[in-house]
Amino acid sequence: MAGVARSESTLAGVTEAGALALRADVTDQASVRSALAEAAEAHGGVDLVVNAASA
Repeated sequence: MAGVARSESTLAGVTEAGALALRADVTDQASVRSALAEAAEAHGGVDLVVNAASA
């Protein structure tokens, strides 16, 4: 499991939950693509993406 956020406090919570914490800004497409690629590399692929962010 991985969590993507841009705030340090949210990333800390992701890490505390035992997930891979990745920084990305949903308003920057390259940032999101990079985070997805990093998650795929770390876990051998991505099966599901849930967007719960607002820009």
